[in-house]
Amino acid sequence: MSHSNGFGLEESEANDRETLELLDEMKSRLGATQPVFDAPPAEIWMGIEAALGADPPDAIHDPTVTTSLDQYRKRRRPVGVLLGAIAAAVLVAVAIGEIGDSTTTIGRVDLAALETGDAYGTATVVETGSGQTLQIELSRDLGAVADDEFYELWVIDTNVEGMYSLGPITADGTFVVPDGVDVHEFPIVDISLEQDDGDPAHGGASVVRGQL
Repeated sequence: MSHSNGFGLEESEANDRETLELLDEMKSRLGATQPVFDAPPAEIWMGIEAALGADPPDAIHDPTVTTSLDQYRKRRRPVGVLLGAIAAAVLVAVAIGEIGDSTTTIGRVDLAALETGDAYGTATVVETGSGQTLQIELSRDLGAVADDEFYELWVIDTNVEGMYSLGPITADGTFVVPDGVDVHEFPIVDISLEQDDGDPAHGGASVVRGQL
């Protein structure tokens, strides 16, 4: 049988049990994903302050005033309440991060070697909250290069006249599509072998290609 010691421990233990359950839920959610933590709304912090019974800055207690046991009980807040409020704030931040980090696949293409037609992997265009990215998954190595060579990833228009570089590529990766570039207007995904000569233009030696 549970006994109270006069300081509200029965209620505190019950609150702590509820808090542990809430923390277990938070732990399981954090273990399943790695969300981006945005700052929770101001209402969350107001709720934490309310749970703690925080006093406004101009209501600081005079340390010389004797506080009765009843007054102490009214002001006292169990640790479980604090942990519960913090856990709730973290869960809200997780939810905000999951919502803000939503993605949509808007196109996918198979990549193939230009000379042989052999499959080389896939390119996937993904829309995120901050813009578009191109996710490259290669099924084989691009091949060795000389010290003065490198592979470069491009998106090119159907006339093979306009193009944008997404940067050097050596293996699988996610590449940011420049702002203002519409992959529907530049649907060709191209990997070229470039000379490290300081010239940013496409060198004309395409190795792998696919069209969205």
